[in-house]
Amino acid sequence: MTRAVSGWPRAVLVQVSVVFALTSAVTVSAQAPAPGTPPSSAPVTELAPVTTPPAPAPAAVSGNSAVAATVPEDSSSLDWDRAHRRYSTWYGPTGGLFLFDGRASVAGAIRVQLGLDGFTADDFLNTGDNIELSNQTLALNVSATQWLEIYATLANRSAHQTKPAPVRSLDTLGDVSVGGRAGIPLGGLFDFGVDLRVSLTNQTGGGGFEWGATSVALRTALSMDLERLANPIPLLFRLNLGYLFDNSAAVVEPTENARYNRLSSPADKADETEHLVSRFERYAMNVNRLDRLVGGVGVELPLKVAESFYLHPIVEWQIGLPINRQSYDCAYVVDTPDIGTNKSDVDSCYERDMASLPMNLGFGVRVVPPVRGLSAVLGVDIGLLGTTTFVRDLAPNTPWRVLVGFSYDYDARPQPSGTQYVPVEVQGDDKPVVAAANTGRVQGSVATADNRAIANARVRYIGLPLTDMITGDDGHFVTEPLQPGPATLEVSHPEYETARCSATIAANGGDVPLLCTLKASPVVGTVNGQVSEGAGLPVSGARVILSGPTNSLLLTDAQGAFTLSDLPAGSYQLRVEAGGYFIQLSSFTIDKRGKLPITVTLRRKPIAPTISYVGDTVEAPTIQYATDTATVPLASSQAAIAEIADLLLSRPDLYLQVLGFGPTNEVGLARAQVIRQKLIEAGVPANHVDAAGGGITKMRFVLHR
Repeated sequence: MTRAVSGWPRAVLVQVSVVFALTSAVTVSAQAPAPGTPPSSAPVTELAPVTTPPAPAPAAVSGNSAVAATVPEDSSSLDWDRAHRRYSTWYGPTGGLFLFDGRASVAGAIRVQLGLDGFTADDFLNTGDNIELSNQTLALNVSATQWLEIYATLANRSAHQTKPAPVRSLDTLGDVSVGGRAGIPLGGLFDFGVDLRVSLTNQTGGGGFEWGATSVALRTALSMDLERLANPIPLLFRLNLGYLFDNSAAVVEPTENARYNRLSSPADKADETEHLVSRFERYAMNVNRLDRLVGGVGVELPLKVAESFYLHPIVEWQIGLPINRQSYDCAYVVDTPDIGTNKSDVDSCYERDMASLPMNLGFGVRVVPPVRGLSAVLGVDIGLLGTTTFVRDLAPNTPWRVLVGFSYDYDARPQPSGTQYVPVEVQGDDKPVVAAANTGRVQGSVATADNRAIANARVRYIGLPLTDMITGDDGHFVTEPLQPGPATLEVSHPEYETARCSATIAANGGDVPLLCTLKASPVVGTVNGQVSEGAGLPVSGARVILSGPTNSLLLTDAQGAFTLSDLPAGSYQLRVEAGGYFIQLSSFTIDKRGKLPITVTLRRKPIAPTISYVGDTVEAPTIQYATDTATVPLASSQAAIAEIADLLLSRPDLYLQVLGFGPTNEVGLARAQVIRQKLIEAGVPANHVDAAGGGITKMRFVLHR
């Protein structure tokens, strides 16, 4: 959802947890002839160990001897290692940083990538401003076949203008893209690819996707991989060309229409500019009124620096040539020397200044450590054009962004060598030969460090295609018969940290005992919150800021609800803000697992403010007392006190001195202390307000920094 909010998220904590099961060994049980079966010289199937890499052909033996069987090589001509080193781009399909390619990958591979990028600078959009940008993109990619991928991304974008005042922020949360990438081998060094992506944008103010803002990108790719040469060279070239049907401007149409209707003497809508979203709003929400013909070239060097350790330096250049499919008529304004620059608030039009088109140059390196399936990418994306010239047709281009990404690939490395068991054909002289196997079981228990049994724990075999087990009420489990040698088991439970335990089956078989000890997971809880106003109506789009052992920021949905999950134990404070309402603070404590319901009730601000400013003094004439000596203000004074508290909460850089008045200095001081306490109860930090006597005929509130 997209919301206009005040203030800056203090922290964005993103946690991504990915767990995949890897199965690489296959075991087939030997079948012995039933009792009474007559001898036969026909071939029978038994188990025989094999060690990869495989022998060239199957073999047979006579009598009671056994032989190693072959494991057929992958029929694909692709080298296993190169085929598995395929990584998601920032937008989902496999490729480099942003450019995709048409090379094959491994069918069934699953990739998850979390991409973080950010930017901050002064004097970007306007002279004297400070702009901060933060993006988070979570991408999921699945290779349905060797040449077909499907992918999806979930993206958040937050832009913040800290100066000049007033502070402005826009958060775009939950935009979704889905797409597919197909690859076509051209033979030799070349592959061709096609990518189709559909991007869904949430409505301004919430309420689901703005379907009219749905954008579609169709791209093609040509790749040249020099690692396929007889003498391989670690060099890969990419060329991308495509078209972006950009309908993002539809997301701001309701806002612009509402602003136009509020203008006192508007010109014709085609000639009016006062109602259009500002340069900052266009940048924060990435709003474009034109399509773009997109292209790019890139090079990647997949360098092997050590065994199972790679570095992939990447360089990419991209450009977007605007196309006015929408027939957008950019309203004419009188040209000035500074129009469309940071020295002017007035934007130009693309047809008059084509230096506003986006052009970027990206540099990065992907690190592939010897940790199965794990990789990381670090880079920077530099804006070459569109960063200093601003037009109403296009979103400003970011001057530079730092890129940090982490990804995990299922089965993303070559299969390790080891012994497998496959059927082999054995000839017998007089009777069938049955392979003998000495097996054993693991008799295990799962318990805590103080020996309390853990029921309903899941026990998973590592490296064996066997069904998981669940412990009984006494924490006990028994494995299936296992071959001699080490056996590793992974034990998990929702309330305990996952652990691995190992036991060794002796060469002559037999059961072995095993005790797996689990450590309790940290206590985490979930808050189900509801924000409403005094009449009980939900407040949608309210900004909820959580501070405590973990920090978070989110917006309430259309029903005024919000959820905060996986909160570690501790004390927290909620700060809830919404336009037209006083800021409300609420505290709670997480001390056990489970769900905690919280209701926050917001008070509407008065239509006409009851306080005013004279220099550094706040005037609050409605704060009154019943008698000359009364120290507690009348109930009618509460609105003014709430407005003063809201001022201090929204401006944490301000401090307040309350000067009380009365017939005596003691009465004046007591009145000031009562008001100070009411401000503290409203959430104002105690060290930001002090009380003193000294008012002559009325309460005085003096602001200072």
